[in-house]
Amino acid sequence: MTRAPEVKMALFTNVIVLFAIMPVMLLNPVLLKSETARLFMAVGAVGITFMGFLQIIFNAFGSDREGFRALVLLPTRRRDILLAKNAALAPAVALMGLAFLTALVLLAHLPWLGVAAGMFKLGAMFLLLSVAGNLASIWVPYRVTAGSLKPTKPPAKTVFLIMFTQLLLPALMVPILIPPALGLISGTLGWWPAPLVDGILSLGLFSVTAALYWASLDETGRMLERREKQIFAGGVAGGGMREGVATRSIPPGRGVSMA
Repeated sequence: MTRAPEVKMALFTNVIVLFAIMPVMLLNPVLLKSETARLFMAVGAVGITFMGFLQIIFNAFGSDREGFRALVLLPTRRRDILLAKNAALAPAVALMGLAFLTALVLLAHLPWLGVAAGMFKLGAMFLLLSVAGNLASIWVPYRVTAGSLKPTKPPAKTVFLIMFTQLLLPALMVPILIPPALGLISGTLGWWPAPLVDGILSLGLFSVTAALYWASLDETGRMLERREKQIFAGGVAGGGMREGVATRSIPPGRGVSMA
């Protein structure tokens, strides 16, 4: 997956953002020394990490193009196809997230407990986006030009989806804001230390999102099985192929789920 041009473009975009943010942080020593700001820095790092990956996550089959036909002909459970799609992107996301957190360690002296909490937040955010991305990939797929993230002759619905996914990121970030917020309250009231509370709650959030993601795979797998012909005909394989052509291209009984 990391060899795909689309993923390389996403990584390159985030690298540019990383080098653009570093001078800003160095020029703001007050921000670097603030304990409250340091508590929420990992949340910002997680959000920035996914800026370049949103379109890939929310259009998992767009880069498959004609290969989507071979994908659905495999005698594989559809939940496993979705799981593999998400897992293939995980190393690139983890690498980029770790790079941002490492930059915070070097520039803002983020404690290692904060780094651990940040990685749990990164995992939780990735799982939440994967659930939403699987649904979007099944219901509103679109073909992208080879070697880019540009949609091929996108209809109005596709343009709206691209805009909506960009706006969805702040809403999905709300859960990962809860651990540092409760940690700040705990530290202010003199209860447990804020970083410790943030770390424990971030681990709990990751566990909850992992359970949610795993429970969603069966239903989203069944959705994929029901809509695979529409996905093929709707554009990912041919940019507007007719339904009849897609139906003949995927013989009945060949792409049957083993669930």
